[in-house]
Order: sequence, then C-alpha cells, then structure tokens
Amino acid sequence: MRYTFTLLMTALLFVACQPEDPSQELTSASLQANALTDATNIGEYKGVFTTLDSKYRAVVSINIPANGNTFSKAVPVATLTTHTGESFEAKAVSIPQAGNAINNLHFASAQWSFDFSVNQRGETPQVTNVIFKDLDADIIVAKHTQRAPVTPVTGTWECVECNGHPVVGQGATQTFNMMFTTADGTSNMTTQSTIGTTTTDGIGYQSDCSATGVLTTCTIESGDGSTTNVGFLSNGQPVTWEGVHIFNNEPTSSGNDCSQITGAWEWESISYGTLSGTFESDTSCPGTNTTLIDEDFEDATFDFVPTFVDNAGETTDYFRITDGSDISAAISGVQGAQFFGAQDIDGVTAVGVNPASLTWSGFDVSGLTNFDFSAFFAEDDDGSNQDWDELDYLRAQYRLDGGPWVTFFAIENDGTEFNTAPLIDNDLDGDGDGAEITDTMTQYGATFAIPAATTMDIRIEMSLDAGDEDIAIDNVLLTGN
Repeated sequence: MRYTFTLLMTALLFVACQPEDPSQELTSASLQANALTDATNIGEYKGVFTTLDSKYRAVVSINIPANGNTFSKAVPVATLTTHTGESFEAKAVSIPQAGNAINNLHFASAQWSFDFSVNQRGETPQVTNVIFKDLDADIIVAKHTQRAPVTPVTGTWECVECNGHPVVGQGATQTFNMMFTTADGTSNMTTQSTIGTTTTDGIGYQSDCSATGVLTTCTIESGDGSTTNVGFLSNGQPVTWEGVHIFNNEPTSSGNDCSQITGAWEWESISYGTLSGTFESDTSCPGTNTTLIDEDFEDATFDFVPTFVDNAGETTDYFRITDGSDISAAISGVQGAQFFGAQDIDGVTAVGVNPASLTWSGFDVSGLTNFDFSAFFAEDDDGSNQDWDELDYLRAQYRLDGGPWVTFFAIENDGTEFNTAPLIDNDLDGDGDGAEITDTMTQYGATFAIPAATTMDIRIEMSLDAGDEDIAIDNVLLTGN
C-alpha cells in the first residue's frame, strides 16, 4: 500500500464556518480534480458514506464496467460496507453510454439509492440524493486507479471539553470518515463529517513520516502545510488539530492492510471559550496501542495504590477486593471471581476516610495522545429506594506531570439532594444524565486526549459515606496511542 497523505478534520472545521452555528456547511477546495485518472469514466470509484444522523457510516465502491463499441452490457453496481461489516448492493437502473459524461445515473435497491454523475474523463465524480434505510445520507468518492489508489476509512469525532456549547454537544460522537487519494507522488485527502444533520469536507497536511518494520507513522495537522490554514471563512476562527496516522506499508501474508488515525482538535470559539475533542478511525493497526492499566482484581498482584488498606472484614463498610461473599451488596455478572467493592467508605473501622481512591502512578506517556478507558460497574440495586446522594460520586481522573487532576469519566446521581440512582455523567457537570448503574456488571468507558506530556497518573476516586451507598468495579482497562 502506497501512501503520502493530507488530512482534513471536517468534523471540526464546521465550527469555523460561523463561530456559533457549526451546523452550516463549509466551503472548501475540491481535491478530486488533482488525482491522476486513467482518462475515462469507466472503472471503479471508491469513497465513504454516512447518514446525516451519524447512525451509519461505511465505505463505498461504485463499479462502472468496461463497454463494447457503444453500450456496456454489464450493469453498474455499487457496494456499501458499514463499519460493523454489513454489506449492501445497489444496481444502476440503466447502462451509461461509452465516451459520454454520466449524468444522474440512478442506483437503487431495497435498502438504499443514489444518483451518480462524472465527466467523460472520470474527474470530479458527484453522488447526490442519497437515501439509506429511509435516512438522508451523503457519499463522496474518487476514481480508483493503479496510479491513484483510493483508500476509504471510516471514523468518528467527539467533543470532550465543550463548555455548554448548544450545538457541538459534549459527549456526542459523530461521523468522521477519511478518503485518501495518492497520485504521482503527491497526496490528497478528503474527509466527510457530520455535525447535527450537516456534512462538510476540506483538507489537511501530513509530514514527518517514519517506518518501523511494516508500519509507517506520520504526523498530521490542520492546514495545507503552508502558513495559511485552509477550510474556514475569514469571519470565523480556525479549528486547529493534530494527530498521528499509522498504516501498514507492507501488506501482510493474508493480504490485509491497516490504516489508523487518532488525534485531538481545538477551537477558540467567541462565546464559549476554548472547545476541544478527539477524532479516531474505526480501524486500527495491530500492536499500535500501549496498555497502561489492565486490572481484573483476580489476585494479590496489582499496580494501584489504595488510599487505605481495609483489613477490617466488615460487610457493610468496606473498601477492598472481594468475591462478594464477605459484603452485603449483591452483585451479578462479575468478570471472573473477584472485583473491587466500596460502601460507606469512612465507616471502615479505624482507617476509613471519604473520599478514597485507587491510584496508578508514573506512566510514561511520551508520544501518546489519545486514550481509551473502560471498566465494568455495578451497584446493589435497592429497587424504588435508591440511595446515592448529591455528594456521592465515582470519578476517573488523569494528572499530567504532577499537575491538577482532570475528570474524564464520572458516575453521579441526578442532582437530587438525597436517595436517587447512580447514573453515568455524560457531560461531566456533576449530575448524572446517562445510563443507570444496576446490580449487574456492565461495561462503560470514555476516550480522552491530552497535550504533550511526560508522565501521567490515573485515579478512580469514590465518595460514599453512608450505608447502602456502594459501587463495584471490575476489569479496569486503559490504553493509549
């Protein structure tokens, strides 16, 4: 696989179109005309797809078969393959005439339909009127040739620090698809992103590529490599972003290539201050993630340090690893034999303090930018008499180079002063607004991006200071790349 790429983070550039209305579409340079083609519109077109509500995203192939003297006898066929592996086919309702431009060639099936247009040289293809499962959708494609191969990659973006912005919406994950086009040693990339119900595209820049074995790693950043960023209006503020692109430069024996992109973005809005978030591809390259925490609480060997050691053996006041037989909380779905449990933490005889935490320290995060956190959580369900108060919480936090703690995942009640259910706090505002934690272990997680740093500490802090206020934790996993 041959790559020299540029990248556009369109999910971010949307905000620059009009500072407080990022749903408006962005005007940007088309990259298609720069790609070298075989000077005919016969052949294969590859690209990316998304529904405007971000529910579905996919890679797309449109095949216009070679023809005879006047008409091709083979019907053009399009294939859509979602990021989850589902495949859908649509056929053209007519056969294009050789040597002429194709105008609004209609493709249709029971699941999806669209119109395809391209000039007689295969340049500037356009796909319009896209419908998938009764949802409005969007497709961008480029001509795929041996000299200009196209690599489509699906992905997502999300806002992490949103400062209450009403459109971006903290925690909302939306489409960020990427389409690489390489020709004559130069590289272009078009991306396709959604914000609300709008899609947009633009360009970016890649540099500093280095190969290690079969993998090549490149730096990617906003702009076109010059001093002027591309893709925002003069009355808007530019979205800046940077990240890493990793790809397999030598196909494996099975023929499988990989392409992985991760990064972080930032936007200095006028009314809401600095907004920031992350973007990542659905695909990844084997061996590229660094595991920092992998704790299953199954034995006495662990890397975290608890605030205190609970040897009291109490069943209603505890802060320790348990198999569930020595505590009052009833938890199901344990991932193995043991988990970490906490209840009425400051009530633990002699040593209990509230809040208390599990802390992992001293990770070397040089060169790491993006992190994925997950764990299984449960709470002894008390039916209609839930017991978490407004001051109760569980917060997962990181600290860089000994700086302040930053929360990236939290469980809180809904803000009621006393006795409601623990909920995932999606917007990290101190009040739970997401899924309810039940008495069955369920996996939840979060992603976050950091600026350049040398060391990172992680802690899971819990504040539970009364009977029946409990939490159970299992299989804590943190990876970075």
